[in-house]
Amino acid sequence: MKIKRLDGVVIMVKDMDKGMEFFSKKLGIEFMEFHGPPDPKEMGVRLGANFDYQLELMSPIEPLPEDAPAFLKRWVKLLEHREGVPFSLSFRVDDAEQVAKELEQKGIRVEEKIDSPEIKELSLRNLKERRMKEEDTMGIPMTFTSYEIV
Repeated sequence: MKIKRLDGVVIMVKDMDKGMEFFSKKLGIEFMEFHGPPDPKEMGVRLGANFDYQLELMSPIEPLPEDAPAFLKRWVKLLEHREGVPFSLSFRVDDAEQVAKELEQKGIRVEEKIDSPEIKELSLRNLKERRMKEEDTMGIPMTFTSYEIV
């Protein structure tokens, strides 16, 4: 397994509009709200991204759907007492599926898989994301991602 680079940091915020305003007005970082595909709202979130800084903001749409992923439910609970929390470190690799298999052999299990053949809005193709179980990664939320830029 070879990690190419840190590919991004995701911060979960209680209120997307407030989060984007904070980063814009206080730090000069503008975000583009991402609408998919895949559509973040289907997972119960809003998603904003700044690719110059490899930074994403994610905000839950409450109430969360009953079938929302367990990790998302855990993180929404953390927002009960905070405006924002670091949500995930994303590492870029050559093949996220292969890396996930290697990590599973080392006892680090996959919690969620996202595959998207093409995301025109982001000029990406063959996106694969593998989110690992936090209890297997020292409580640090980690995602391994592979994609092609078109």
